[in-house]
Amino acid sequence: MSLSSKDTGIIKGVAICFMLWHHLFPNALYSGGSSAVVFMAAVGKVCVSLFLLMSGYGLACQYSKLITDSKSLKERFFATIKFIAKRYVKFYTGYWIIFLIFSMIGVWLGVSFESRYETDSILFPLVVDFFGFMGYHSYNITWWFNRTILLLYIAFPILFLLIRKIPYISLALVFGIMLVPIPVAFINEMTIWMFPFFIGIFWAMKVPQGYTITNKRKYLILLPIVLILCCVLVYFRQNRIIPYFSGIAVDGLLALVISMLVIMLIRNLPVVNVVFSFLGKHSANVYMVHTFLFSYWFPQFIYAPRYAFLIFLLLLLCSLAISLALEFIKTKGCIYKLSDYIVRKIDAL
Repeated sequence: MSLSSKDTGIIKGVAICFMLWHHLFPNALYSGGSSAVVFMAAVGKVCVSLFLLMSGYGLACQYSKLITDSKSLKERFFATIKFIAKRYVKFYTGYWIIFLIFSMIGVWLGVSFESRYETDSILFPLVVDFFGFMGYHSYNITWWFNRTILLLYIAFPILFLLIRKIPYISLALVFGIMLVPIPVAFINEMTIWMFPFFIGIFWAMKVPQGYTITNKRKYLILLPIVLILCCVLVYFRQNRIIPYFSGIAVDGLLALVISMLVIMLIRNLPVVNVVFSFLGKHSANVYMVHTFLFSYWFPQFIYAPRYAFLIFLLLLLCSLAISLALEFIKTKGCIYKLSDYIVRKIDAL
């Protein structure tokens, strides 16, 4: 089945819920002693792969329209450079405003750059963090994902070309590389996160646009199969059954299966799909700000409800309120107009 922009928004909405749950309840201390809550939080790490899957899918859909066989190699090269540059502009449009506002508020509340960067010489890490490449040493530890996605943007054209030329060989190769342990932690992690990103590109390129399951009989047969596969992958994820195929190494395939489930179960539910689509629209802002609320600034307030679902709901609503405020600032402050202007200038080059 192919995905519409609304479908990818719904999946992102589900992913951001997974993310909040995953971060809120890392152990029994935060979950009121509930092992089920902690288990769900551990599986919630799949949110990373869901976002990467949707990112790869969306990029491939846009890039496929841009790059055509009729263009010369030189034209394709410059079109690719422009495409990546525009992705960076879009990312920094959202990131920089949050970085500036929230770092200043954080310093005012006593969360200093020195304490977060663990050094008195903050200029270099501050600049690197401003451009999104500090990884786990970012001012906000959740922003480790920024470096991953920015590097995958650069890798995207190569991955796209591999799928175009040798699709199934490249798929097997990327999957195999993911399973090989690499002693350098950063490289090892990138090979793992590249897999769901690659699957998203593969999905967009190999499943015909507009293809969906309309036959009710096929749907009723496929749904239980996908549900069982999801349960099996979760079991493999949480238990080291196969060496090197557990934990986040399973998340690429699990994210694919969850995406299929979400579309099969939520796409046609009128109220539910609107809710998750709305959450998906604000997922980037929520991702960037929620850790400040529950971890750095107001943990006692966020965890005050005591019950896991109420804690989750409180953090979600607070993060959404901030996201709406940020969108208002970006609109009234002409941030989007500036972003569109830069994009037009890039296109004109």
